Amino acid sequence: MKFIHTSDWHLGRSIKGQSLLDDQACILDEILRAVDDLHAEAIIIAGDVFDRGVPPAEAVDLFDEVLTKLVERKLPILCIAGNHDSAKRLNFGSRLFERSEFFLRTLIRADDEPIVLNDRHGEVYFSLLPYFEPSRVREAFSIEESLSFDRAGEIFIGSARAKIPSGKRSVAIAHAFITGGERSDSEQQSVGGADNVNALHFANYNYVALGHLHKPQRMTLDTIRYSGSPLKYSFDEFRHRKGLLSVELGSDGATSIEFLSLTPKHDLVVFEDTIDNILAKPPSSDYIAVRLTDKTPVLNARAKLETKFPNLLSLEKIGLTRETTSDAHRLENASVLDHFKDFFKYQTGEEMSAAELAAMVECLKSFAEE
Repeated sequence: MKFIHTSDWHLGRSIKGQSLLDDQACILDEILRAVDDLHAEAIIIAGDVFDRGVPPAEAVDLFDEVLTKLVERKLPILCIAGNHDSAKRLNFGSRLFERSEFFLRTLIRADDEPIVLNDRHGEVYFSLLPYFEPSRVREAFSIEESLSFDRAGEIFIGSARAKIPSGKRSVAIAHAFITGGERSDSEQQSVGGADNVNALHFANYNYVALGHLHKPQRMTLDTIRYSGSPLKYSFDEFRHRKGLLSVELGSDGATSIEFLSLTPKHDLVVFEDTIDNILAKPPSSDYIAVRLTDKTPVLNARAKLETKFPNLLSLEKIGLTRETTSDAHRLENASVLDHFKDFFKYQTGEEMSAAELAAMVECLKSFAEE
């Protein structure tokens, strides 16, 4: 059986106020093309379909459109809820959808049965394991004592695996942080690794399709994989290769796994250099973050950069230090005017003119009189 493993679509997300919905529509079209080109027999969406529990209507419409196109291809869809999704809202219509082979699991239930698909070699059992908060696992399995994420995962995963007959090929789909995984800024962080889950709980599955971490990576075993998000969702991901995983499950359960890159409409790019070197680069419509290394202030830096990079989303002046400003900042008894003169130079790179200085003096006088 050949299937596609994706996760963390985060429909409705924005970066620095820039909506990514159009970019997401384009990348989902590319995933649909991959489905056709690979002759995939199923597709996995391993959680975080939406970026938040109450997504914008446009994001819901986009998901509906993609699901319709997948169903038209008579392609089984196996989908779970992630920590960004509202489990109850996403669960709407799940029993009805199964008639179209859209298999959706969002709630933690002890009695959920695996989904069974067939290929030319026989049955393949899929365990759909939505994001499992310990409190939800306790409630579903009637456990009185408190649980860690790892213990909750051990119980939930073990229960699901026990429902699969011995000797049958099996795939787990889960949304969790596996111990040792590499995080990104765009993921929700826990305190002190409290949400860690041991990869060995999945050891008896032929393949494990994970969601939650946005960088594609393997965990402990080659068959335990994060597909990563299809787009870059924070600037610390700018070096990531984004894509999907094409997985082929043989008759004996052996897996062949191939990472396929996806090409976004707009890339996320970080430039860390002087203003002159950055302005010497070719124009680009990509989403840009600039980290200026100039040691002296640059006047109208944003306006200059936006002439070549209209989608400039972030500008930092990391080269400026307190040593580049005048001694007024370090003088304990400096006047307000001294501080303002120093601030003016720090921002503009120029000294105040006589007219500007006179206007500031008058402003300070009127303020003092009040």
